[in-house]
Amino acid sequence: MTSGPLEQSGGFGPAQSVPARGAVASARFDALRKQFGIEATAPEATIVLDKKIVPVQNIDWIAPRGLAQIDNAVDLSGSIGIYTAVFTCPQDERWIITLAHQQASTGNSRVVAVIGGVQVNISILGTAEKMLTGLWLQLESGDTWGALQTGNPGDASNNENIAGISYKIR
Repeated sequence: MTSGPLEQSGGFGPAQSVPARGAVASARFDALRKQFGIEATAPEATIVLDKKIVPVQNIDWIAPRGLAQIDNAVDLSGSIGIYTAVFTCPQDERWIITLAHQQASTGNSRVVAVIGGVQVNISILGTAEKMLTGLWLQLESGDTWGALQTGNPGDASNNENIAGISYKIR
């Protein structure tokens, strides 16, 4: 059996008596310093640590659930360009929208979210069916997801779908 760094530097084998705890720590540090070429720091060198706690994990995000709101019919036949909320993120929840679908419309429409009171256009304006993938859009309590009205009676029953992740935040 070969000897390791502790034995080479005067470490403690089974036949030796156990010295005081400080001596064991000192011998181990000496062995590590020698093995890795670590030099002692100058006495005037000090390590300054920040006096604040910075979390690395948000406790609110520990227990995600799947989110699927499917085929929520919405009337888009009203006034052209007026936003209609289809889904509302409930109180004490956070949604991450990862996929969305809007049925083709007769008049021009687009998928829109209102986040913190700011309207965000998610898709381009048009009549084609919209399948939005690769999203990672965060909605907080009270934020909404919907579409612009078309002003066309043929859009009285348009379907919207979203999928993603839901988190309980309180």
